[in-house]
Amino acid sequence: MKNFFLYFTFGFMASLTVTLGFLLNDNNDSLLDESIVSAGAFLMLIFATILQLHELSAQRDDLKLTRKEMRQHSKEFNKANDLTTETLNQTKFFELLRLKEEYSNVILSSKNNLFNDFNTDYKKILHDEICDVVIKEMNLETRQKIIEDNNLKNKYTKQRVINMSPQNEQDFYNEKIFELFSSINIDLFLSEILLKYNVLDTDAFSKVYISAKSNAHRTHIGKRFEKVNTDILKPYFKHKTIIELIDENENLISLYNSQLHIEEKEAYKILDDSLELDDTYFRNNLTNKNID
Repeated sequence: MKNFFLYFTFGFMASLTVTLGFLLNDNNDSLLDESIVSAGAFLMLIFATILQLHELSAQRDDLKLTRKEMRQHSKEFNKANDLTTETLNQTKFFELLRLKEEYSNVILSSKNNLFNDFNTDYKKILHDEICDVVIKEMNLETRQKIIEDNNLKNKYTKQRVINMSPQNEQDFYNEKIFELFSSINIDLFLSEILLKYNVLDTDAFSKVYISAKSNAHRTHIGKRFEKVNTDILKPYFKHKTIIELIDENENLISLYNSQLHIEEKEAYKILDDSLELDDTYFRNNLTNKNID
């Protein structure tokens, strides 16, 4: 409405200028005085300019409105696309879960649980790796005490080392200590050896564990899983695909973790080389002894 009055005013002024030109002409003819014509033309130019500015402003407003509508449509499209993607991912997730469980259930329901055997064998290798490092870290006093406490220097062993050099004798008893350590129940190893004889503190043991875990992974699994039974790899590869699919989806992650059996979950961590100290018997023993 405001623009209408503005245009009306300029139009009226232009018309009034032309009319006055006729009325004020001294010769009383139909020709306008040049000054009056110039003033009228100038007013018309202003009017045309304002009209053009108004049209440009209207176009800008239309463009803003169009952009706003496009953004809104884009948001709605992205939202619909996200919902479609989520639906497809969920469908794919349940299909992969079904296939993974088919493979894993064959293992879990069999007489010889391959998951359990795989985990036990790995832990034995890991334990032996740790024993080897612990023996190397022991000082002479601790070594002698372990030998005496466990009667490793008996009549039989004394006869074996009679003609040995000092170095060979030490290597011989190190082997006996290793056999002792390796035979001790894994769950008792910390309390019976590390804590009792104060061989390693918690930080040092954590470093030993990391190194031993790497060696055990290489020995038991290999660089490309070439040492792993294919029956275990089948559900494991499905597991990896599922993990990548549900990344950052907390609901599906929680659902999936609830479907995994303990032995299965542990086997996957071993294969990923992600079995941490907190996941094993070591940390439990350390915590129980309150030396953390």
